[in-house]
Amino acid sequence: MDNCLNSGNKNIYLFKEFNKFTTDVLIKVTNKGHKPPEHLFFDLCSDLLEKQTSLLDVFNRQLLYLQMELFNYVQQEMQTRKDSANIQSFDDLLLKLHKALVQKGGDILAQKIRGKYLAALIDEFQDTDPVQYEIFKNIFHNHRILFLIGDPKQAIYGFRGADIFAYMSAKQDSKYAYTLGYNWRSEPGLITAVNTLFQSSDQAFIYGEIPFEPVTSPENRPGKKRLMLSLDQGEKIPLQLWIPESEKLTDSSKVLGKGIAEGLIVKAVAGEISRLLDLGKQGRVCIDNNPVLPGDIAVLVRKNSEAKMIQDALLNLGIPGVVYSTGDIFDTHEALEIERIMAAAANPRHERLMRSALATDMLGLKGHELFELAEDEDAWEKWLIRFKQYSHIWETRGFIHMFKYFILRENVLPRLMSLADGERRATNILHLSELIHQAGIEKKTGLSGLVKWLSEQRTRKDRRPEEHPLRLESDDNAVKLVTIHKSKGLEYPIVFCPFTWGGAKNYKSKDPVLFHDEENNRSLTFDIGSEFIDKNRSYAVKEELAENLRLLYVALTRARNRCYLVWGRFNKSETSAPAYLFHSNISGTDDIITTTVNKYKSLNDETLGRELEQIQERSRGTINLSVMPDKDGLVFTPGSNYNNFLNCRNFKGSIINDFRVSSFSSLVSGQHYRAELADYDELDETRNNIKEIESEPGDFLPPDPLSFFAFPRGAKPGTCIHEIFEYLDFTEKNLEVIEKLVKEKLDKYGFETSWTAGICHMIQNVLSIPLLKDQNLTLSRISGKDRINELEFYFPLNAVSCEDIKTVFAGNKMPEFSKQMAQLTFSRVQGFMKGYIDLVFQFNGKFYLADWKSNFMGENYQDYSQDNIYRKMRESFYILQYHIYTLALHQYLKTRISDYDYNKHFGGVFYLFLRGIDPAAGNRYGIFFDRPDRELIISLSKKLMGMPSTKSAQPPEKQPHNA
Repeated sequence: MDNCLNSGNKNIYLFKEFNKFTTDVLIKVTNKGHKPPEHLFFDLCSDLLEKQTSLLDVFNRQLLYLQMELFNYVQQEMQTRKDSANIQSFDDLLLKLHKALVQKGGDILAQKIRGKYLAALIDEFQDTDPVQYEIFKNIFHNHRILFLIGDPKQAIYGFRGADIFAYMSAKQDSKYAYTLGYNWRSEPGLITAVNTLFQSSDQAFIYGEIPFEPVTSPENRPGKKRLMLSLDQGEKIPLQLWIPESEKLTDSSKVLGKGIAEGLIVKAVAGEISRLLDLGKQGRVCIDNNPVLPGDIAVLVRKNSEAKMIQDALLNLGIPGVVYSTGDIFDTHEALEIERIMAAAANPRHERLMRSALATDMLGLKGHELFELAEDEDAWEKWLIRFKQYSHIWETRGFIHMFKYFILRENVLPRLMSLADGERRATNILHLSELIHQAGIEKKTGLSGLVKWLSEQRTRKDRRPEEHPLRLESDDNAVKLVTIHKSKGLEYPIVFCPFTWGGAKNYKSKDPVLFHDEENNRSLTFDIGSEFIDKNRSYAVKEELAENLRLLYVALTRARNRCYLVWGRFNKSETSAPAYLFHSNISGTDDIITTTVNKYKSLNDETLGRELEQIQERSRGTINLSVMPDKDGLVFTPGSNYNNFLNCRNFKGSIINDFRVSSFSSLVSGQHYRAELADYDELDETRNNIKEIESEPGDFLPPDPLSFFAFPRGAKPGTCIHEIFEYLDFTEKNLEVIEKLVKEKLDKYGFETSWTAGICHMIQNVLSIPLLKDQNLTLSRISGKDRINELEFYFPLNAVSCEDIKTVFAGNKMPEFSKQMAQLTFSRVQGFMKGYIDLVFQFNGKFYLADWKSNFMGENYQDYSQDNIYRKMRESFYILQYHIYTLALHQYLKTRISDYDYNKHFGGVFYLFLRGIDPAAGNRYGIFFDRPDRELIISLSKKLMGMPSTKSAQPPEKQPHNA
């Protein structure tokens, strides 16, 4: 009080214990039966404190006003400055597109974008945000098929702007939801263990929109390696749940402090890893028949500082461990050392700089050696001469030449590699040398200027870690030390999860709060001081807890064979994921945070152990509860198989780069590695008919239920129609049977069943129309035993160029197609030709091939005239396609018919444009027919197969079937 009154300081803030001089406090603390002290001074103190509280409230409101003004100003000014500089961020790209879509005329933009895609599949959708979802929703929802693919249980990137509530909103908007029931990664026992842990709570992930659905292991897990253990029964259990010894607490009612807990856990993890590796050398812990190596083990942490603690403990035991860090290269000790080396090389006569350089680990002089240099002028002169040489090389040839010479002459890398973390240091030094070399070239500074640049990089406060991330040292046969966030999507044979009890954020009373307002459609809200901040803070804590639960789930599901989890009564863990999941017993009406905190605080060692034992019992022998080990680990000595375990022989052969499996689609598109699927018009639809891309299931219902013209166009509708014909019995007369099949396939592909009548009408047209003028050939007369659907073929492909194929068709009976072939371009290929023939059938001793075409060419039968469909056949290179198919069928029939003769047995090719077939008009519309000349097929065979048409690779056996 004396200091306060004598200082003359008129600061509004009073010292911390000023309230002890106020009348109200003095009355409270006076013992019962005694009279509190009375004095005008105490009354004045009370009055001053009251006025200070009122004034602080005014100041805080003013500060809040200024913060809001600043926020609004920055928001406007930032956009103004970006516009002036003609720049925009990634966020701007999203925000501007969103604004354009929701403002007047946005539906036109959405339609234009929508027209480019038949469907949208958005992977990792659990990491979306409201702006992105609104964009996808405006473009695709109710207009195209929209697949939102993601696992909300793995939504862990809130710090990057991902918003799980956007996913929840999308789920509510979706008509259908599907989930995967198998875990193909983990061993069955580990899957059961994880299921048990997350079934410990009815609301495992807090929010009802994210249920936990247990998964199972498929009966066969091809290629998956199993962990083989020759250990005690309890140690064979896949999930090991460790709790610290109660003796570590001086009072059973107290909890372990964070620092003490971390020390015990780090020791236990390093010791267990050492034990597993030692047992591996003995052949008692193997993955399949191979001993466990450091590279089979991962430790998943929340922060890189935790990974560094584990790494240090492992290195002390001689176990290599690599940290998958997101740190900045300029924050490393090696950056400081290189700066000292550079400073000495730039000023070799500066004694203090020289001594600092000599004291680095890179040069390795010990304290007594540095002391002796002060007395040994000759030794000092030698160092001086060496650094003058480095200075000269740097000045005349550049930094990188000097530095390479320096690390070779001074034996830097071998010296560092002898240290426990030598590989990390060597990696950092080489990385830094590249960055310094680049800066020297760009900035063209002298020696001192480059030293100054490095110093500035090291001390910059505004530097972001992603600017110069650490490179990863070699992780071959090293324990992986990875943050849970980085581990997502990966898998490891053995996983340790030692710190999942952390992560609970402690908000101070004046801290602003970012949360989703549950009373305002869960909109993202930033509260910097409203009257509801306490309630809003509870929302934020609830969201933190939910994300911690998702982090726990990601961590546990990275393990393939074995997992270790640590839990106990740790300080400040009352809102951690294990506290909620294992102990809270939340009911639907409970305040989640309050209930979790109260339950955790009520636990002692006995009650915590009892509740964990109940979880162990429910796990059916897949969880082993045990006291966390406290033994010092054994120093690791690699076995004979350690270094050579993954060595491979040198490849000395040559690879033919143009040997591949080709197809009609790859030849025409010029994409030699294009996947060859059954030809369902996808090439034509995407290249030549944009109109066909602009409709999809659900866009509209047919104006006339009997009209097939209005059926959606594109690859997926084409696939649906192809599959109907594949399973259709052409001889079936019962319309109800046909309708049942059509409805089944429409439902499978997501189309309205109201298309049934129109499709059945089309089917009747196709089956009943005579395909040839001079024969009574209709598909309705083709039984199941006389047809093969989707005949897959391969035949050997000689080295062939585009010009080779063009010569085959030059001067044939289709001159227009010869001209079209001039547009065909592809590089020389060889290997195999692959494809699928929609239909091969037999009629009156002749074999025909047919291809279903669902192309849209107009809304009238006349649009499918012979001239129009020939033009389509020519422009889409379908003529080349059916010649390849004819050659394949020709080769196939030769292996099946002993007296095969092309002219006798091959009937021809039909391309059936399904929308344009009208029985009333005969085969004038919608039917293309050709029978290629035998000489042309032989010529094509010679060009493609490099030999006369005599032998062929046998295609896969596919028997005719009757639907």
